[in-house]
Amino acid sequence: MSTVLTHVGLSHDFPKSELRTVRETAAPKLGLSPTVIKYVRRLIELTSKQDNLANSICAVFYGVAKLTRKIGMPRRSINRAGAELAEAGWIVMSCPKRGRRNGVRASDGSKLIKWGAGVNLGPLIDRFPELQELAAEVEMETFALQACRAEINATRRQIIDAGFEDEAVQAYPRGRPSEIANLDILNSILAALKQVMETVLGCASRPECPTGSAKTVRPNTIHKPKYIDSTAQKVEKLDAEPVDLTSLDLVATDQMKEAIETYAGYNDPLSALSLACRDRCADMGIPDERWRLTERKFGVGVAALFITVIDRNFQRPEGDPYRVREPQKYLSGMAWKHAKRQLNLTGMIAQIRKKTAPNRNVRMKGARLRLWLRHRTL
Repeated sequence: MSTVLTHVGLSHDFPKSELRTVRETAAPKLGLSPTVIKYVRRLIELTSKQDNLANSICAVFYGVAKLTRKIGMPRRSINRAGAELAEAGWIVMSCPKRGRRNGVRASDGSKLIKWGAGVNLGPLIDRFPELQELAAEVEMETFALQACRAEINATRRQIIDAGFEDEAVQAYPRGRPSEIANLDILNSILAALKQVMETVLGCASRPECPTGSAKTVRPNTIHKPKYIDSTAQKVEKLDAEPVDLTSLDLVATDQMKEAIETYAGYNDPLSALSLACRDRCADMGIPDERWRLTERKFGVGVAALFITVIDRNFQRPEGDPYRVREPQKYLSGMAWKHAKRQLNLTGMIAQIRKKTAPNRNVRMKGARLRLWLRHRTL
C-alpha cells in the first residue's frame, strides 16, 4: 500500500472539527458501532490543520501501543475498529498488518507529511460531501420527529382541555411521544388523536403549535439529584448577557432588511430570519453548509447577528480598513472567538448602533416581524 496517498482536501476549507461534527451527525446512517465512532473522533483530533489541505497526506502513524495511550482505548478495540473502517472504505491501512508504523514530516516549517505508514484518513476526507448529505438527511428526519411530537402534544392537550380526557388517554395512553423514535408510529398516533378530535369536537382543523410551547401532558417524573458534587464545574452559556435582537433593526443593511421582509409572512419568525440570513450568505459567497453549521452550533439569533455584522462590513467602500473581503473566513473567526468567549458581540452591536444614531428612528417594515423582534431576546 502506498504511503503517500493524498486527498482532495475539505471543501470550503472547513476545519477538522467540522469533519468530526458532520461524521458524528451522520453516524446513524452509517451503521457503525459507538467504539468505531469514538476511534475516528480520536484519530481526527490527532491530525493537524496542514493534514487537511488539498493534495496533502492525512495520516496517523503512531504505533498501536502509543496510540492506545493517546486515545485511551484497548488494543483489541483499536484493531477491530480499524479493520471495520478499512472494510467500509473510510480509512486505508498504509502499512503491513503487523508492520511498523512510521512517518516523516517536512522540516521547512510547513509540517506537511511527506510519507506515513499507518492509518490514512484520506478516504474519509474525500467522502466528506457524502457525509454532509447523510448529516442533512439525519437533521431533516430529526426535525420531522420533533414536529410530529409537538403536534401530538398539542392535539392531545386540546382534546383534554375540551373535557374529553378519557378519549385522549384511550387514543394514546402513554402520553410521551418523546420516547418514540419511529416516525411511522408517531404518525399513526397522531392520526388516532385527530380521529378522536373529529369525533368528540366535530372539527378536523390542525391545532396551532407555536415553536417551543408544546408540553407533555403527563407530568415529568424524572427528578434531578438534590445534591451535586462540589468538584463538578458549572457549564456557562456562551453569552453572559442576553443579546436583544431588536438591534437587527439598526444594524441590518437595506439588503438584509429586504431579505427579512421577503419571509416576514412565515408563521415562525425564527425560520424567516434563518432563510433571510441564508440568502445573504449566498450573496456574500458563504457556503450554505457553513451557515447551517453556525446556526446549529450557536442558534438562529446569534448566527443572525454574525451575518448582520459581516454583511454591514462587507458593503463598506474599497479602501476602508474595516471592510470584510472574505466573509467566510470572517464568519469562522467570529464563531471561534464567540465559542472561546473572546468576542464582545454586545459591545460590537452597541458600537454600530452608536455610529448610526441619526438613523435611530428607522424601523423594519412588516408589522409581524417588528412585533416579534421587539419582544424576542436571546
